[in-house]
Amino acid sequence: MQASPEGVLWAHGAPARPTEKTDSLHTLTRILRLVTDRPHPFELPIAVRADDIDDMQHVNNVVYLRWVQDVALAHWKSSATAQMQETLAWVATRHELDYLRAARLNEALVARTWIGTIDSRRFERFTEIARASDGVVLLRARTLWLLVNRGTGRVTRISDELRACFPAVG
Repeated sequence: MQASPEGVLWAHGAPARPTEKTDSLHTLTRILRLVTDRPHPFELPIAVRADDIDDMQHVNNVVYLRWVQDVALAHWKSSATAQMQETLAWVATRHELDYLRAARLNEALVARTWIGTIDSRRFERFTEIARASDGVVLLRARTLWLLVNRGTGRVTRISDELRACFPAVG
């Protein structure tokens, strides 16, 4: 298997870039990867706005980082209990972003996030941002999030109850 510049895995001998003949295969491969590699990703729609655009006429890299945080926060708010949200917070300790393609003004995007490994105090979270129209992935990110107690500001352990709210992939 080899990866194309878009990050799609292709079998040996298959073209690295889609053509008219491989568009269906390209789409099917992308869908299968989403279904098999990322059980139950959380999704958040994104509309590219004028203030997201930089002087190169595409979305600024810092905006992608904001979207990575936005989808993580939305996932937290949709999955954690009210008590957890009142007493706990997450602090990002590491971001790794791979910018694959540019997004443009007025494009509809979708951010997908899922949990990787979980240790006693930290979540590994993966995020992809893709164009809604064709599913092409524009960004892949890996972030480490540390759990803290809102009242004390101190690092706290991840309870079994919290783990149950966020099934991990790894």
